[in-house]
Amino acid sequence: MKQLFLSALFLFIFCAFASAQTDAKTAAAQTARQFSLQPAAPDVLQESDDIKQLVLKYDAASAAKKPAVKMEIEKRQTEEEENNIRAQEQRIKRQEDKIKELRAMLESRKKNKAKTVKEKVDRLISKDSVEKIKAESSSQKIKDKIKSKTK
Repeated sequence: MKQLFLSALFLFIFCAFASAQTDAKTAAAQTARQFSLQPAAPDVLQESDDIKQLVLKYDAASAAKKPAVKMEIEKRQTEEEENNIRAQEQRIKRQEDKIKELRAMLESRKKNKAKTVKEKVDRLISKDSVEKIKAESSSQKIKDKIKSKTK
């Protein structure tokens, strides 16, 4: 029985650790996407398959055909770079739109600050709220007494 318990405990700890590692990697990837960050450049070039095929074609080409294949590679690489630039511009635009929305919300909050504070105070001093706070406070006092007696 003890061995079964220890095996189950070990399995649980292992699964929790694996889950935590996966969660950390996922969180890092989400943060990178959120802020439009690129991961560290790997040792291998991250090129599209068609560019890789053109590179292989260039490698196999005769000296006379290499300039033409090189121009094809440059053309395709230019297209990819333009697509990357457009994508980055779109990400920036979305972030700018979000900032505008957040600024508008902040301005609204500043404008309505006095009203919001008054409503919150009224809610806090309402009979229901006061009763709830008294109950919580009483409960905390009891917990504190129990703690002091056990020390």
